[in-house]
Amino acid sequence: MSLSAHHPAACWAVCSTGLPVPLRTTFGRPKPPAADYYALVSRADRFPKAGVWAWTVRDPLPVLPVPLKPADGEVLLDLRLALDRAFEDAGYETRIDYAAPPGYGLRRADAAWATELLATRKEGA
Repeated sequence: MSLSAHHPAACWAVCSTGLPVPLRTTFGRPKPPAADYYALVSRADRFPKAGVWAWTVRDPLPVLPVPLKPADGEVLLDLRLALDRAFEDAGYETRIDYAAPPGYGLRRADAAWATELLATRKEGA
């Protein structure tokens, strides 16, 4: 069963700090931790209540429960697998210059971490 982004059973968004948030909402209590990225998942019958997942650039991408129709329950969306598939299908390995700095800024500590991570991966390649 597929679920389109406009299906009434689901309302979800993945957003990065520094970019416009497509879904305007006020976080409830407790507030989610400070993070670089957030995912909101809400069943249509429970909207505007939503589950919030927060992660930083250093964290692994989460697996999110995506609601379907109530009788169908939910399916798990592994964001890492989805991103990897999109990367491969779009051919980004040949379209992006990974030696160039990213088009957005990282916090100083995160930039140092990313530089070290890339250097370690180049040594192992």
